[in-house]
Amino acid sequence: NTAIFSRSGGSNGIGFAIPSELVSRAIDSALSEGRIVRPWMGARTQGLDTVMASALGLDRARGAIINNIYPGGPADKAGLEERDVILAVDGTDINDDSGLRFKLATLRRGQWADVDVWRDGRARTLKVQVDVPKENPKRDERMLDGYHPLDGATIVNLSPALAEDIGVDPYLSGVMVLKTVRRSAAYGNGLRPGDVIVSINDAEIDTTRQAEAVLGAAEISEEFELSIDRGGRIYDVPIRYLPRNK
Repeated sequence: NTAIFSRSGGSNGIGFAIPSELVSRAIDSALSEGRIVRPWMGARTQGLDTVMASALGLDRARGAIINNIYPGGPADKAGLEERDVILAVDGTDINDDSGLRFKLATLRRGQWADVDVWRDGRARTLKVQVDVPKENPKRDERMLDGYHPLDGATIVNLSPALAEDIGVDPYLSGVMVLKTVRRSAAYGNGLRPGDVIVSINDAEIDTTRQAEAVLGAAEISEEFELSIDRGGRIYDVPIRYLPRNK
């Protein structure tokens, strides 16, 4: 709170401070996990505008509405549902999505919290045990090597824990390209870190092991077909490069 933005340098401008409760939780996480991990509920939320609030029967725009629930996550286990509006957590009113994220960040891993939600025109309270994002499935990072268009790519299984580590959507699933070797076939074919592999030769890809097996079973003379998800859009990748002397 010593960082003050003002013309004179006095304390009459905009100040910046980190709440002590948030610092305490970050230190606890660093000591117990070896890194700072934010607690989560396994629910994707957004704030409400006045139109949405009115349609849901709320008196004003407040709370955070659930759009997606991660299967098997804390919210799912607690019985929260899509379109529930989170109004309060442990007595703290939630005004929007950012307020919910901040409140969750002050909770300890494994802590039970009373979550007030608005569902079907009335309020109810559910108990949620917050947790840290899980590495399920295991990331199983693999460097691909062989006569195929993904030669030189490192792929990994997506999970909420991995998403937290690398800053991607925790609700993505499947196999993601983590990096590519420069001048490799994967690099030449335009694969980018963050691409999610949808299918190879019409086989849907769910795990790194499966991707490697499908590529390894392909004939050298085979024409490859590759589909990826990039930023929520599905692309068929034109295969222009294959490795030599494989």
